[in-house]
Amino acid sequence: MEHTVEDPLVYIIVPVYNQWQDTAEALASLLGLSYPNFKIVVVDNGSQDQTLTELACHFPTVTALALGENRGFAGAVNAGITFALAQHAERVLIINNDIWVDPALLTRLVAASQPANVGVVGPAIYYAEEPERLWFAGARRHPLLLETRESYRGRPTPADWDEPFAVDYLAGTAILVRRELIEAIGLLDERFFFTMKTWTSACAPNALAFNYIQCRLPVCGIKSHAQPGCNLRFNSIN
Repeated sequence: MEHTVEDPLVYIIVPVYNQWQDTAEALASLLGLSYPNFKIVVVDNGSQDQTLTELACHFPTVTALALGENRGFAGAVNAGITFALAQHAERVLIINNDIWVDPALLTRLVAASQPANVGVVGPAIYYAEEPERLWFAGARRHPLLLETRESYRGRPTPADWDEPFAVDYLAGTAILVRRELIEAIGLLDERFFFTMKTWTSACAPNALAFNYIQCRLPVCGIKSHAQPGCNLRFNSIN
């Protein structure tokens, strides 16, 4: 796949702990991305199943980082990012291992991240079984109370959605982060074992120079086991 100097190098970081079948489906989907300049790194949090052996057998082009222990979501992501930055990554896409994506996902996210003041970009998330109903599409906070004012949850896709828009925070399920933001803020706080903090909301002083952008993209898909019995889907929006 050919690329030009205008296509920044993106490392896709996929933290995993067991769930090999989900991971295999996610990797097959990610390898179908149309963006011409990306690499995939699976960070294994000490899986007890066949993840590492199956990964080497079925996905030889995917880099595996075996941590040997469960360092949590933040720890796995930090290990992946440290590796990616050492390989001169200009963007990092952090994404769950139970997803499927539209081929245009990364192309659209990178395009939305091009302005120098954009730090993080995220796609809209839809319920897999109800692909027209939003699960999350970025959110705004009340300026004084800091409570969520808008996340679009449960709503159909607005008819006038055609451009990315600024938000106060994004879901860490799938976010594209600029290298400059990581260098300004640092890595994730590993005290948050299961979740991602620091980047998904503009809470660090050095983050204030960057915007958090919700991108309305073409169909990109995701499922999640975060809510039992409920699959999610990342959908891109025209």
